[in-house]
Amino acid sequence: MFSKSSSSLRPFYIFQAGQFVSRFGSKATAYGLVLWAYAQSGSVLSTTLLTVCTIAPLFLLSFVFGSLGDKWDRKTMILAADTAAAACSVCTLVLLLFGQLQVWHLYAINLLLGISDAFQGPAVSSALSSLVPAEKYAATSGFRSLCNAVVDIFCPLLATSLYALYGLFVLIVFDLATFLFAGLTLFWLIEIPPAKDAPPEHESALELCLQGIRYLAAHRGMLYLLLYKAVINFSAALTRTLLAPMVLSRGGDEFQLGIVSGLAGAAAVLGSIITTRMRAPNRRIPQMMLIMIFCSIPGFFLAFGRNAWWWGLGQLLGSIPIPLWVAHIDVLMRTRTPVSMHSRLFAAEETLKQGSLVLGMVLSGVLCDSLLEPAVAALAQTPQSMPARLLDTLVGLAPGGGMALLFAVSSLLCIGFSVLFWRIPSLQKLDELDLSQ
Repeated sequence: MFSKSSSSLRPFYIFQAGQFVSRFGSKATAYGLVLWAYAQSGSVLSTTLLTVCTIAPLFLLSFVFGSLGDKWDRKTMILAADTAAAACSVCTLVLLLFGQLQVWHLYAINLLLGISDAFQGPAVSSALSSLVPAEKYAATSGFRSLCNAVVDIFCPLLATSLYALYGLFVLIVFDLATFLFAGLTLFWLIEIPPAKDAPPEHESALELCLQGIRYLAAHRGMLYLLLYKAVINFSAALTRTLLAPMVLSRGGDEFQLGIVSGLAGAAAVLGSIITTRMRAPNRRIPQMMLIMIFCSIPGFFLAFGRNAWWWGLGQLLGSIPIPLWVAHIDVLMRTRTPVSMHSRLFAAEETLKQGSLVLGMVLSGVLCDSLLEPAVAALAQTPQSMPARLLDTLVGLAPGGGMALLFAVSSLLCIGFSVLFWRIPSLQKLDELDLSQ
């Protein structure tokens, strides 16, 4: 995939291989734990709480731990987090083998795993800045998106198959094997250089947090970039959990849902490959905004389409450019800030990301259940009224119409936010600054 300077990327390839294998194992086990918890409790709430317990530490602690990532040895932080996560898996396995595992145990374990991820995530993001030459940031971002897409496509298939055939035990053992692979690979084969101009050891985490806040306050362009990504994540989160219920409510079946979902995964793989081959543009901000506007338009196919052809086309066209959009933001964050600030910067990005995702998903459920679906059902009782006829033309008056409307709202928000942030002068000026040169 990389035709030039491949030898300079060897540490990145090895590091990414370990991260890929570890993430695959962790996600497979997380999927298996959801299946196990639902089988034990029969409650959707119990499975939702598992996700909340993982996300909450990422939202609350990422920025604090990111401050430490700019001061401490990043390789040690990553290995420590992997060890803690492996210990959680061992505890789960022991409880399972002795027949003592309960759902509430998983809440506590997922909280610890979330703390581990919050500790490790900023260190990993910052380490990549030291392992990859600046001119390869965009291409390697595409490669990482490709790895993530492969995990998202194949992990549920493997996890459900192993769980159905052998149970949770095999998934946990598989997870421990991936931890071992990632840890040994990092320990023996990777040397992460220390960040240039790293903060002195005597500075506390609070002082470093305050420095990060002051940095973003003084560099408004970077602050607006993080806020822009956060509001796009929020807009996308409004429909993150709605595809399956909308498709099934509007006449689709499980087979069509599988095809539509699979097209999104295939599009992400294709988009990631394209990103690794793209040349760097002269100005990233305009291209980034245009990409998001283009990605948002197919969302109307999902909203107003009445069959799997339109839903699949919306998923395909809307997902292909996303890895390139992500790469533009990644490159801007890495090349427009000092490396000594990267852990805090990516921690701030993670905090805003998790907060916006949770807010969007919660608001999505409230809007659909309490407002949009009841409103569509009420209008269906008066089909000759003007609002009912207009709604029938757009999304129909059948169940699922309220969820379809939210897809349209999500697309409009993404387009509107992109146009709004595009007009901010300090954000446009990021294209004129490059600290990597």
